[in-house]
Formats: sequence, C-alpha cells, structure tokens
Amino acid sequence: MKSNYNFLHKNRLDNQNRFKTLNLGVGEKKKHTKIYYSNQTSNVGASIYKDNNKKLISEKIKIDKIDNILSKMKEKNFVIKIDIEGNEINALNGAKKILKKNCLIIYEDHASDKFHLNSKYLLKKNFSIFFFDGKKIHQIRKINELNDIKKLKHKGYNFIATRSLMFKKNLY
Repeated sequence: MKSNYNFLHKNRLDNQNRFKTLNLGVGEKKKHTKIYYSNQTSNVGASIYKDNNKKLISEKIKIDKIDNILSKMKEKNFVIKIDIEGNEINALNGAKKILKKNCLIIYEDHASDKFHLNSKYLLKKNFSIFFFDGKKIHQIRKINELNDIKKLKHKGYNFIATRSLMFKKNLY
C-alpha cells in the first residue's frame, strides 16, 4: 500500500539506506490484485482477501514471487519476515529457490488458525520451527505443541523456521 511504502521509505532514509524498499507484495506468482483495508485501523489487518462484513477501502497493488525479488541478490544468507494476513503459504510457494538456501523465516501463525496451517506447511517442508517465549527459545517438534502456545485467539504469534545449520547453531 502506498501509505505503508512511504512510511517504510522514510524509515530507510532514517537508517542511512541500510536496506532497499520495494513497493510490492509477495505471493505465489507475479500479478496485480487489490488490497483491502480500513482507515480506522491504521491499515492493520490489510489483506488481499476481502471481508464482506466490514466497510473497506481498496487499492491496486503489484505482487511478485520472493524468488523473483531475491534471485538477483548476491547474498548467501536470507532472513525473511512474513506477516501478510493469511497469504503466507502463497508467499512461501513463491520462494522455492530461496528456501533451498541458508534461510531463516520469521512468520506469524495466528491463534485463530486452530489448524496451524503455516507451521504445518513448514514442518512438511522439513523446516525446524522455534518459538521465543521472552526468556528462552524452544524448538517445536510436533504441531500439537502450538496449542499450548497460541492461547489468545485474537493474537498472532511469531515463530522462526529454518533448515540451515548455521542459523540453528545461532538460535541456541
């Protein structure tokens, strides 16, 4: 969204251009779509999925695959933060090449998702999943362990996933 991009661009300038800003979303394939949001919530919860129960504003946005975006970069290690309101699996499907590299993913698994779809997807792809409880990092070995973590139904919980030995060593 234009307003979020402008805020991020200002943040980049405030941080001596240490990172690059791109005005696009991520998904499974390159396309244009609409994003829906409410001005009353400062764009929190903006989504490409329309909630017909709410009065929302829409804006046309570009979507591209993470593979397309990052494939030109020379870096060998990637940290990717994904919190994209239910579109995480589509974004990960668009990152098949990058996910084969040394990659650490920080993602949201919302408590309202009692099936833990994002975590289940990553476990099936042989990622190790970790959770930081504020004191210690815990490895999630079985999907039902998330039931003990995701207790507040209105909250999104951040998890870390990686297949990289380098990142795993640094987590402990």
